[in-house]
Amino acid sequence: FVPGQVAFHPSAAEVAGDDYCGALVTVFVARIVLMFQMLFFGTHILNILNWASDLLITSPSLTKTLLGAAENIDHGMLGVPVAQTLIKAFLLRGGPEMATSQLSVAMNTKNALEKEHAGAKQKEQDLAFRLKMANQEVVSLQ
Repeated sequence: FVPGQVAFHPSAAEVAGDDYCGALVTVFVARIVLMFQMLFFGTHILNILNWASDLLITSPSLTKTLLGAAENIDHGMLGVPVAQTLIKAFLLRGGPEMATSQLSVAMNTKNALEKEHAGAKQKEQDLAFRLKMANQEVVSLQ
């Protein structure tokens, strides 16, 4: 199955001799598999790059280095922290500033689950009452 060494086209059957392979469907499937592999290879590379960027951004040493470089840039611009603000806004989004938003999301999830729990308790009480009524009806009919 080596392109250039094995003939696949039916018209090459007489010319190629023992190097002929009539498995056209196999060749077609192999080409499709290679196309999918190249498609998924790109997504795998993007996932790896995403993982590496997440790993680096959460690194304290990289954070310190980037903020130090941004501070040096800002000293050249009359001390206005433009570069530091941009670095924090676009590159260092996973730092301590995220704690408040994570707390907000956790509290919202907790409140939603408490409401769902209260609804489930009410439904349970309703079902228990209906079961009690059904039992009383059965006892009165016996």
